[in-house]
Amino acid sequence: AGEDVTLTIDKRLQLIAKQSLGEKAGAVVAIVPSTGEVLAMVSSPQYDPTVFLTPMSSEIWRSIIDNPMHPLENRAIRGVYSPGSMFKVVTAALALTSGFITPDTRYFCPGSFSLGNTVFRCWRKEGHGTVDLISAMAQSCDVYFYNLGERLGNERMSSFSLELGLGRTTGIELVDESAGLIATDAWKRKRFKQPWQRGESVITAIGQGFTLTTPLQIAKVMSAIVNGGKVMTPKIIASTPEKPEMNLNISKPNLRILRECLRAVVDSERGTARVIKDPMFSIGGKTGTAQVARGYVSKLPDEADIPYKLRDHAWFFGFSPVDNPEILVVTIVEHGGHGASIAAPTVRDVIKGYYYLKGLSNEQIR
Repeated sequence: AGEDVTLTIDKRLQLIAKQSLGEKAGAVVAIVPSTGEVLAMVSSPQYDPTVFLTPMSSEIWRSIIDNPMHPLENRAIRGVYSPGSMFKVVTAALALTSGFITPDTRYFCPGSFSLGNTVFRCWRKEGHGTVDLISAMAQSCDVYFYNLGERLGNERMSSFSLELGLGRTTGIELVDESAGLIATDAWKRKRFKQPWQRGESVITAIGQGFTLTTPLQIAKVMSAIVNGGKVMTPKIIASTPEKPEMNLNISKPNLRILRECLRAVVDSERGTARVIKDPMFSIGGKTGTAQVARGYVSKLPDEADIPYKLRDHAWFFGFSPVDNPEILVVTIVEHGGHGASIAAPTVRDVIKGYYYLKGLSNEQIR
């Protein structure tokens, strides 16, 4: 017999995450931002693991490996997706740290951004008007971050992203973890024999283009942003020592600004995730919608009028309480549509379940 292994996973929270995600293809990761302990890790769809305990018929095996939803894939650590607008947190952190902006820096969003002969559209076709950093993050204004991407350039963005921990494995004690991708100028020249274009910096700033991330990577990076700047290696085995990797090169005042930006996503009247605002506890976070195919415009919130495989992926990460986070949850729903309506409710369910299991009062939670 092998030695006993005690996991950091909370079975009850795991069940809450699983039930909230349901049959949708995707993943949920819940983590303690200050320690890196993984409290829940769900990948869907799942399969019955007991079929491997006895000799398996070829029919059962084929039904698993031929399933177009790939149930054997652990999407939490191996699923790679464009981060969409969640990447705006990284762009904002870099712009603040580099002195390109202050919280009061404003840009006018008419609904589009022009660069040369190319027009980049904002998700809100009528535009957001004049926005500062907090309102731009709350409303997920693309034009604000297009401006930042064009000014920062990819060399700065890629270097900063790699420093945060994107583009490489997180170090969790699980095998076959995906590294994702942070595209550098040199990578593109080697891969495509082409130089980097300014327009590619524009879309990189909003989490589109070549950038690929896993749910666990997002949990690790955003934990460092909200916990005061400490990068922690995620862990799933309780006896593994906590491993602080480094402190982010982001000042405490700028980290506080970023937390206020993320609070506004949920709390402000025009916040993209205001639907999950809860009077019992504070939540901060960021929605993300990762484009899968161009040229498809839906008239429905869940994109049901678009073929399933061509619908956008829906992201959301949330943390609570905002001022001293105890839990951070990342959810992705493949081809789910919009992050606010599809992924954010699962994050809220897991956070609410966490507090319910702790038995905290309203005063303690806030």
